[in-house]
Amino acid sequence: MGTGSSTQSAMNNFVGMGRLREDMKIYQLVDMHGGGELLPWLRYAIVSSDTSFIDAYLETKVKDFLYNGGKGKLVTVTELVKLRNKERNERLGAFSRKKGKGKSGPNVLDDFNQEGENVGDLKKALKLLDGGGKGGRNESKYREISWKLEERGSMGETIIGCCLLHASEIHNALVLKILDYYPKLLNDIHISEDFYGLSPLHQAIINTDCK
Repeated sequence: MGTGSSTQSAMNNFVGMGRLREDMKIYQLVDMHGGGELLPWLRYAIVSSDTSFIDAYLETKVKDFLYNGGKGKLVTVTELVKLRNKERNERLGAFSRKKGKGKSGPNVLDDFNQEGENVGDLKKALKLLDGGGKGGRNESKYREISWKLEERGSMGETIIGCCLLHASEIHNALVLKILDYYPKLLNDIHISEDFYGLSPLHQAIINTDCK
């Protein structure tokens, strides 16, 4: 088990810059001080072998933070970058913004119902439009996201990212428990200016956690 010192140091620097908002809903589940609603029930499950309470939390409360009950939702990479740039612009101030930058065309995903049964067909169609079909080399302009963008933490993290910041045994156990229910969270990235693109895999490597 690693110490996670590099990740923790980055978190401390972020807090020191005054941008950590602990009133965000995600921190009710797992906060930045080793607490939150989920951890007591996980400890209870470990001691008693009764997982019914933690399971119920994951199936109801955590599920509310996810797109389509954990099935995910396609968003444009442009939208993610715009969210990151919005934070950057708020820091730099209006004087440093360049008119016309960060604008994008219409989002074709707005016209699709991503809660239906044809999401797989939608993904295939978008892949072809991006030139990512057979023999295509272009990077996709779309990314599948599980944790709702408006429910991220101050660093743009999901609950997985929040747990891995602690790099403790109990938090790592919670990560594995959550991923059993919602495996697509493994692919979600941080979306804040400072940590954009940071994934659970990156964090696990930083924590020297091979699990």
